[in-house]
Amino acid sequence: MFSNYLKLALRVLHRNKFFTGISLFGISFTLTILMLMVAFLHSQFGAKNPVSKTDDLVYMRHLKMAMVQNDTIWAKDSTQVDGIWKYDSTFQNVNNNISTSISWYGKKFLDSYFRQLNSAEKFTFIVPTSKYNVYVNSVKIDITTSYVDEQYFDIFDFKLLEGNFISKADIDQKAYMAVITSELAKKYFGSTNGIIGKQMLVDGKNFTVKGIIEKAKMVNLAINGQLFVPSSILPDDVYETGYFGNYMAVFLAKNGNIDAVKAEIKDIVSRVPFLDPSRTNGIAYNQIEAMPFTFQESLARDVIYMEDGAESLFYLRWIVFALIGIFILVPTLNLINLNMSRIMDRSAEIGVRKAFGADSNGILIQFIFENVILTFIGGLLGMIFTIFLIRLSNNLNLLGELVLEFDILFFALSFFITIVFGVISGFIPASKMAKVHIVEALKYK
Repeated sequence: MFSNYLKLALRVLHRNKFFTGISLFGISFTLTILMLMVAFLHSQFGAKNPVSKTDDLVYMRHLKMAMVQNDTIWAKDSTQVDGIWKYDSTFQNVNNNISTSISWYGKKFLDSYFRQLNSAEKFTFIVPTSKYNVYVNSVKIDITTSYVDEQYFDIFDFKLLEGNFISKADIDQKAYMAVITSELAKKYFGSTNGIIGKQMLVDGKNFTVKGIIEKAKMVNLAINGQLFVPSSILPDDVYETGYFGNYMAVFLAKNGNIDAVKAEIKDIVSRVPFLDPSRTNGIAYNQIEAMPFTFQESLARDVIYMEDGAESLFYLRWIVFALIGIFILVPTLNLINLNMSRIMDRSAEIGVRKAFGADSNGILIQFIFENVILTFIGGLLGMIFTIFLIRLSNNLNLLGELVLEFDILFFALSFFITIVFGVISGFIPASKMAKVHIVEALKYK
């Protein structure tokens, strides 16, 4: 029975090439778009090296300082007494932002207030992604440099290919040691073999290569460096103006309790003294906010900018869910319409089969089976297109640092969902035609 259904389904699909082509395009295109979206989200937001502890990280990227002035606004409440309107004056206090500044953190500010968080297991203070140009054999190389401390490679678990990470001794001695990505090693030295201990001239300074790591495969300021060197080689006052500077901080929460880290950060900032206006270009700041975010909130805020990182993540999630819903629902409705037209064209065949004794259930199963076969083929094409586009994007670096990965588990789930919708889109029109009387079906001949 199964082989007969399969043979008939393949003959029908081959006979109506136009319908088959349109349906396969819709199914494969839908699945391809879904898989690319998931590949992007998984690669950017998923827990993997060097950010395998995504659920335990709290980012402090920007410090916000504002000068807020309290104003009293006069308002009128209208009331009626003995038929005569009376006005009672009322006043309302409001806060007006006169000036707001948002920037990176100063090293002295971080050292003074954030080295002893009870809720954090570890912390790292970073100057991320400084840009330098070097020339090797007359070829220009753009190098992204991150200045890090000894705990950086404890929090971000880069894959070490050779050598060692920067140590506390390197930090204390202000050693010109460097950990570089294998990608930079190939550009600068032409190879990744035998370069430990070799020198690199960057920004007029000679760095000794101490380790080689695999580059991060997601877009994130904290990890997208190519050259990692000790932050202690920087002057203490580099880029610093008051509390502002060029640093960001990342904390690893104890027992994954990121809410405790956020609460402690906000509590500390609430007790930070305001700077004298002489140190802030004459602006008397009277509000300070640290703005701590989780890993995912930090990324979401780069896409949908809102003051509240949780709100940015909330809206981003709903946008993603809405897009996925649209990409599933719209093609399904179109497939239902196509199936209805296809089955209507075969109404005469249904009438003849009923005349020779075929029952409605058999006809219904046949049409559903045809749709499942069509959906299955479309799903396989979708998988092939997805793998091709992912490899094309990665090979051409279309998304920069982001490297897409094919998620076989989500593909299996998506493929199953696609089959289910294939059954539904075939069942609705097929069930209607399967119940049509023989005489009515033969009218369409």
